[in-house]
Amino acid sequence: MTTAIRLARALGLAAACALLLPAAALAAPPTHAPAVSFPVDLPAGDYCEHAVVLTNPSFRSKDTQYAPLPDGTIRIRDRGMASSLATDVTTGATSSSSIHVSCSMTTRR
Repeated sequence: MTTAIRLARALGLAAACALLLPAAALAAPPTHAPAVSFPVDLPAGDYCEHAVVLTNPSFRSKDTQYAPLPDGTIRIRDRGMASSLATDVTTGATSSSSIHVSCSMTTRR
């Protein structure tokens, strides 16, 4: 068997395999980015007697977004660690906690 025939067969086999792969395997690779943390203002009376501001002074979290599926579904995965701080706006009192997060969200358009 000549090299040209072997090459033609190998290319034909590769093309056939590519047609059998699911669309997700051929999609763009996922994108990774640091997650963004914004302060959350809770007005007085909604959750506490005084107004409270929630912040994440130590926020180490990443987002991964996958290519949209043919039906428009978008999948995002969040993971990481955060130290949260709740500050009473009136008194200045604070309370802190640490959390580890790993979750996936799926959104359809």
